[in-house]
Amino acid sequence: MKLGCGLLAAFLLGSATAQISFPQESLTKALGVNSQARSFTYNRGTVQLELLDGLVYKVSYRGPATDYLGAGRVLAAGIGEPKMAEAFLGFMRQNAEGLRGKGPQRIGVGDGFSFTLTLAADLSFTLAPVEIKDFGPDRHILGQGGVMIREFSDFQCPYCKQFALQVKPELEKRYINPGLARFSFRHFPLTQIHPQAMPAALAAECAAQQGKFFEYHDALFEKGINVSARAQELKLDELKLLRCTQDPATRQIIESDLAMGSRVGVNGTPTVFVGPFRLPNAYDLEAYGRYIKMANAL
Repeated sequence: MKLGCGLLAAFLLGSATAQISFPQESLTKALGVNSQARSFTYNRGTVQLELLDGLVYKVSYRGPATDYLGAGRVLAAGIGEPKMAEAFLGFMRQNAEGLRGKGPQRIGVGDGFSFTLTLAADLSFTLAPVEIKDFGPDRHILGQGGVMIREFSDFQCPYCKQFALQVKPELEKRYINPGLARFSFRHFPLTQIHPQAMPAALAAECAAQQGKFFEYHDALFEKGINVSARAQELKLDELKLLRCTQDPATRQIIESDLAMGSRVGVNGTPTVFVGPFRLPNAYDLEAYGRYIKMANAL
């Protein structure tokens, strides 16, 4: 089931208020509760928090089966979007009968969040970051140590360009160069809407064979997709590059990244993971530090 995914995603793109990954007092303040305990009463329910290095990692709630608004307010505080409380109330009024007695149900509440709800004699849920254990081997890496930041990207995607030009340089300065994190690029060309994305991905993969993946990556985003021109600027062997782009083995590398992205729930670009955690907002530079801290505490 999906709960307000498109609407909430729009909120999150411009929001840095999600209480997951923040200190506990940020969440309790959002609820209007004065408590430093990991478990506390809210309205007619109970909230249980799990922390990683002092940051909220999981929010669990249990309360009356019909107190949809109370539960929704806890969910809204955990996500950092006040409007989610009313959205949850409306969703439950419409779907409660279909959920009752069915056991734990995964419900979509926005990128980066895992939300599991159970409706029986009472209403309970758990909210946590999306967490992925296995991404397979990384190939294109910046940095020497620390938590791995993985970006699934498309060279024709304007939002990926924004990430490459504005976010990635700051990540290098704040986290990668100091050794707090590494950065891994994964191909996820959205070929149905970006016809130049696959040719660019193939060329970038072939530039890697000549030792210039990130130089080619940067040139594509800075100057635009012109495979030959970018190769000339970087003094690549163009004939070798052309033969490589036509090799089925090169396309298979891109297809493998696409398959992995689909397995871990990528449905748009850029999608970023910090360690095992999917970021709700890839452009929130401060969030990277918090999620790195949580990943180190696992």
